[in-house]
Amino acid sequence: FFVFAMSKFESFSDELKFSSSSVATAKRYDSAEDVEELIAAIKKDLKAVCFSGNTYSEEACASIAKALAECEDLEYADCSDMFTTRLKTAVPPALKLLCDAFEKTSIASLDVSDNALGGPGTACVVDLLSKNSFTTLRINNCGIGTAGALVLANTFRNLSGVESISLKDAKHEDLKEILEDDQTPAFTTESRCEIPLQVLVVGRNRLKVDGAEALSYGLCHLKNLKEFHAASNSIPPEGLIAICHSLQSCTELEVLDLNDNSLKAEGVPELVALLEKLPHLRRLNVGDCSLEAEGSLELLKALERVAPKLEFLDMTYNEIDNEGGEIIIRLLQSRENLSSLELNGSCFSGSTIKKLEKAMEEAGHPDGLGSMSDNEDEEDEEDEEEDDDEVDTLTSGVSKLSV
Repeated sequence: FFVFAMSKFESFSDELKFSSSSVATAKRYDSAEDVEELIAAIKKDLKAVCFSGNTYSEEACASIAKALAECEDLEYADCSDMFTTRLKTAVPPALKLLCDAFEKTSIASLDVSDNALGGPGTACVVDLLSKNSFTTLRINNCGIGTAGALVLANTFRNLSGVESISLKDAKHEDLKEILEDDQTPAFTTESRCEIPLQVLVVGRNRLKVDGAEALSYGLCHLKNLKEFHAASNSIPPEGLIAICHSLQSCTELEVLDLNDNSLKAEGVPELVALLEKLPHLRRLNVGDCSLEAEGSLELLKALERVAPKLEFLDMTYNEIDNEGGEIIIRLLQSRENLSSLELNGSCFSGSTIKKLEKAMEEAGHPDGLGSMSDNEDEEDEEDEEEDDDEVDTLTSGVSKLSV
C-alpha cells in the first residue's frame, strides 16, 4: 500500500504537489510556529499533499488545516504515519481538524494508514464519505478493531437511509457484548447519498470475528466499490463468510484481498457464491487463508466457470495439490488475461511445477509465476520414503550377518 500511495502521489506534477519530507523527515512539529515553513509551501492550487513520516500535534494540525482549507482543487492527501509518539487521545482531535479542512476541497483519496486511530480516530474521517468526489479511503494498520468497524458500517448504513447496527442484529457473542454498551444513535448523520467510495483498505486492523461481522452489516451499501482489501485481520471463517455474503451486493468489485485470514474449506462455498456475482473481478488474493487441498480444489473448480476477467491470483500457502495444479494449467490455457500467479507454499510435484512454468510461457507470461521456494514437493517426499525403506532393509540385512 505504501508503494501504491507513493506512486499515486508521484503521478502529480511537481508544481501541483507538496510533501513535508521535502522540508524535513522524522521531525516533531509541536506548535504553530514549528509548521510555518510547511504552511508557506502549501499553495492554493495544490492537488496532492503528503505529511507522512513526521509527527504533528493538534496545534500544528490546526495551522496546517487552515492552509489546506484554501486548496479547493486538492484531490489526494497522504496522512499516514503522522502521529508517531503522540498519545492515542491526541490523535482524533488533530485528525478531525485536517478532515474538516478536506471537506472544503475536492479530495478524492485519503490515506490515514499507520496511525493509532481506534474507533474515535475512524469517526474523524467518515464525514468525507458523502462527498461526491471522495472515492478512496485507506485505513491500513490503524488498530480500528470492532469499534472502528462499527463506525464505518453505521456510516455506510446511515448514508443509505438504514439505521445503525443494534443488539438485535448481532450474531456473535463478542459483538453483542460491545453493542450492549453502545450508545450510537439510530442515525449519526442526516445526509443521504449513494456512497461514491470505490476503494476501501482496512488491512491489519485486528478486526477478528466481531469486527468482521460489524463491517459486513455496512459493506452491502457500497454499490460503487471496486477494491476491497482486508488482509491480516485474524478473521476466522464465520467472519469472512459474513463479509463475502455482504459483498455480493458490490457487483462492480474488481479487486478482492482477504490474504492472511482464515477462510478454510468451510468458507469456500460463500466465496464462490460471491465470485459468481463479480463479473469484473481482475485480482483475487486468498493467500494464507488455510484453504488446504480440499478448499483450494473447490475454489479452483469454481474459477473455471466464474471471474472471466481474472488477471492475478494469489493462493499462496494453501497446500494446493497436483490435482489443483492441473486445474490452474487449464485456467492458463483458457484465460488470456490471467498473467500473474502466486502459488508458493503449495504441495506440487516437480513435474507439476514444470507444467505450470510451461503453461505460463505458452500463454505469453514467462515471468508470471511467483517464487515456489516453499513448495512441498510430493515427489521428493515419496523419494525420501523410498530411501528410508532402503535404509531399513539394508540395516536389517546387516544385523543378520555373522562373522
